[in-house]
Amino acid sequence: MHPPGTPSDPLHTWRPASDRSNVLIVAPSSAGYLDALTSLRKGKPPCEVVSMDSTQDSLRLVRRGSIAVVVLDGHPGEAGSLEFIIESLAKQRPPIFLILTRKPGPGAPLHRRIRTAAAGMDYALLKNLVLEAAGQFEEDSVPRSVSAFELLESAAGFPDEAWLRVTNEREESGDLCVRAGRIVYSEVERLSGSRAAARILSWNDCRFECRELPAFLGKNMDHPLDNLSALAQGAPTQYQSAPPPVPAPSTEAAIEEPLDFPSLASYVDELSAAPEPGRGGDIEEPLMMPEFMADLPEAQCGNGFSPAAGDFLEEPAELTFETGMAEPPPEVPRKETGFISVSGSVFAAVAVIAAGDPEIEICMPERERPYFDGPLLRGLYDQARQCASLRRMDAPSSVRIRSAEGTLALEPVPGSSRLVAAYVKDGGFGPREEAELRCLVENLPAVVR
Repeated sequence: MHPPGTPSDPLHTWRPASDRSNVLIVAPSSAGYLDALTSLRKGKPPCEVVSMDSTQDSLRLVRRGSIAVVVLDGHPGEAGSLEFIIESLAKQRPPIFLILTRKPGPGAPLHRRIRTAAAGMDYALLKNLVLEAAGQFEEDSVPRSVSAFELLESAAGFPDEAWLRVTNEREESGDLCVRAGRIVYSEVERLSGSRAAARILSWNDCRFECRELPAFLGKNMDHPLDNLSALAQGAPTQYQSAPPPVPAPSTEAAIEEPLDFPSLASYVDELSAAPEPGRGGDIEEPLMMPEFMADLPEAQCGNGFSPAAGDFLEEPAELTFETGMAEPPPEVPRKETGFISVSGSVFAAVAVIAAGDPEIEICMPERERPYFDGPLLRGLYDQARQCASLRRMDAPSSVRIRSAEGTLALEPVPGSSRLVAAYVKDGGFGPREEAELRCLVENLPAVVR
């Protein structure tokens, strides 16, 4: 790489061409195929070729203009390639990816958006693959749909650790957790482990969201990404991890580590489900006192009774009280959903803006707090109310800020001046998001701080 700011620095000087196909190569400068692919600048037809060795810098170039083909090294030295592919696929016209792997054998079909090829193949054939992909991009002849199988198969050599939220064309969602080329966790509806992964891999047209992998993740499967066919065909048993040993019974109460990933929705759900003080089974006072003095003479039970020295009343060994307390209702079993919170899976981030001053009371996840500007969001909501008042319209119940990258919803909390700001990353805000936001607002505690 050249020092930033120099004329040969592509990050600051390169601009995509409009009269030829743009080809982006993401590979280290020592890659043997780099010179051969760079020569496509003088090919027939010629291509605009730029090479980078950083996925973060390459993503900035993809955002800058239309890229026809991205040639990506299949064994990068740093993480970030999986997130780079997912964000590039979210473009209105995503590029075609060619992943160069060290695994010999036939590459992926040429009609797919993500393809693989051997990095050591004949360079003339490799150049033809790139030119063919560029021509298909310009003709728009490749389906834009991407399957979960297609994405994960290409990531077999990536060192990435990521939690993938996968949503198909029927708006069914599932979760796959990847760590260094292996699926270590999967969940969809009531399925988990290999059965859940096999179902997600059968989806053809998917949207993807990349999240940070929780540090306390508990594995429920272990399957390599370079052999997904066995898992997709329903033969996952040989790749299942051995069940953990059953611990010996302990006399002390064992405290289990929570498996649910923390979220604001799960936090308010627990608060709303907690019983109010005094609502538990109150113990009634007994109406009859125990008759442990029944055997005493009546004279000793009168008002003038005074026990002499050495006279003692023997207490009974055991007392039994009839309290009349009703039996507690049976406890409703709680559904275990792994570390992923079902109610918190819709939004990428949620924040609560205080009523008095526009301060962020709480933000989940906490790392998203810098991206919520309390005064700015409060001002936008107040301006929307003023505009509605000028038009003699009812005050808006909510405000939506939409863009291609996502949707930010501002919802007032009933009975207070607080606001809930919920962010959806993929841009859509449909009935499912509406219902989840309404549930979140209704169950929000009166005081958070």
